[in-house]
Amino acid sequence: MTPYQILVIDDNADTRELMKTVICMQGNVTCIFAVNGQDALDKLQVERPTLIIVDHNMDVMDGPTFILEFEKQMPDLFATIPVVMMTAHTLREIKVEKAKEILVKNGSLKDIKDLIRRYRPV
Repeated sequence: MTPYQILVIDDNADTRELMKTVICMQGNVTCIFAVNGQDALDKLQVERPTLIIVDHNMDVMDGPTFILEFEKQMPDLFATIPVVMMTAHTLREIKVEKAKEILVKNGSLKDIKDLIRRYRPV
């Protein structure tokens, strides 16, 4: 099975810890964490995750701005790594362009596991 690396971008330590627990339970998956969009862009200078999960609302650089900057600064990489927007808001409260899909934070753990399975390399 191909190793699977996920970059989780969230300014909330509890959310990062929850995502780490759920992601690591999936087997053959490693996590990289960033506390905001700028931190993630810095990490992407050296890291090549399989999937990026980014929180919508963060200080320094929020999720939508991260996506736009990621595409602008690293277009080739952006074209190959799916980005999923994570939010605690209802879907009708946010406008997300260029994200592959949206993960609702207060959804079930099954939602996170299903998301990871959908993007797992074969």
